[in-house]
Amino acid sequence: MTREELLRLLEDTDVVTRASLAGVDLEGIDLAGATFEGTSFMRSNLAGARLNEATFVECDFTEARLDRANLRHVLLYRCPAAGATFPGANLGVGRLVECDLRQARFGEATMPSLSFVDSNLEGAQFAGCSIDRMNFVNTSLAQASFRQARFARSNLVQVDLRATDLEEVVWDRVVLHKATLSGKSLAGLDLRMTQLMDAQLEGCDFSHAKLDQSNFKGSNLAGARFDGASARNVLFVEAKLRGASFRGTDLYQCIFVDAEAISADFADATLYQTVWHRANCTGAKFGDSDLSYADFSWADLSATDFLGAKLFRARFHRTTEDGAVFPSRSTALGDDKELAAAEKFESRH
Repeated sequence: MTREELLRLLEDTDVVTRASLAGVDLEGIDLAGATFEGTSFMRSNLAGARLNEATFVECDFTEARLDRANLRHVLLYRCPAAGATFPGANLGVGRLVECDLRQARFGEATMPSLSFVDSNLEGAQFAGCSIDRMNFVNTSLAQASFRQARFARSNLVQVDLRATDLEEVVWDRVVLHKATLSGKSLAGLDLRMTQLMDAQLEGCDFSHAKLDQSNFKGSNLAGARFDGASARNVLFVEAKLRGASFRGTDLYQCIFVDAEAISADFADATLYQTVWHRANCTGAKFGDSDLSYADFSWADLSATDFLGAKLFRARFHRTTEDGAVFPSRSTALGDDKELAAAEKFESRH
C-alpha cells in the first residue's frame, strides 16, 4: 500500500486491517485517532507523523522511524518494535502493552505518564531522558541505559535492574515495588522519599547516600551497606537486614518494627527515637551508637552488643536478652509494668 492509497482508505474508514506499509515514506502523515490491526510499518518513515489517540494492535514497527512523531495517548498492543527510534517524539500518556522494544531509542522524547506493561525494553536507550510519572510494570530492562536520566514520581513494578545502566541517574520520589537491584551500587545517590518496598536489595551499596523519608518495607537488604548514609525517618518495617552494615549512619526516628536485623552492624550510628518492636536483633552490634529514647519492646536482643551505646530513656519492655552485653542501664527503661500486667491478663483470658 502506498501513502496515497492509505489516505484514500482513511477517508472511508477509521480501521485499517492487515495492510502492508513496510518501508513506505509516511513522514508528517496524519493518522490521529485511527485504528490499525495486523498492519506492518516495518522500516517505514513516520517522522513527524500525527499518531495521537491512534490504536495499533499487533502492528509491526520494527526499525521504524518515529522521530518527532505525536504519539500522545497512543495505544500499542502486542506490537514488535525492535530497533524503532523515538527521538523528540511526544509519547505522553501513551500505553505500550506486551510490546517488543528491544534496542529502541527514546533520546529527547517527551514521555509524561507513559506506561510500559509486560514489555521488552532490553538494550533500549533512555540516556538523558526525563522519566516523569512513567510506569514500567513487569518489563524487561536488561542492558537498557538510563545514564544521566531523571526519574520523577515514576513507578517501576516487578522489574529487574541488575543489568540496567543507572549511572548518574537522579531519583525524585520514585516507587520501586518488588524491584530487583541485588548487588547494585547506589552509593552517594540522592534517593530521598524513594519507595523500595518488597524489593530484592541484597548486597546493595547505599554508602553515603541520601535516603531520608524512604521506605524499605519488606525488602531483602541482607548484606547491604548503609555506612555514612543519611537515612532519617526511614521505614524498615519487616525488612530483612541480616549482616547489613549501618556504621556511622544517621537513622534518626527510623522504624524497624518486625525487622530481621540478625548480626547487623549499627556501630556509631544515630538511632535516636528509633522503634524496634518485635525486631530480631540477635547478634547485632550497637557499640557507641546513640539509642536515646529508642523502643525495643518485645524485641529479641540475644547476644546483642550495646557496649558504649547511649541508652537514655531507651525502652526494653519484655525483651529477650540472653547473652546480651550492656553498659550501665541506669538511664534506660525496663518493662512498662502496667502494660506488662495488661498483657499477662489478656493472655490468661
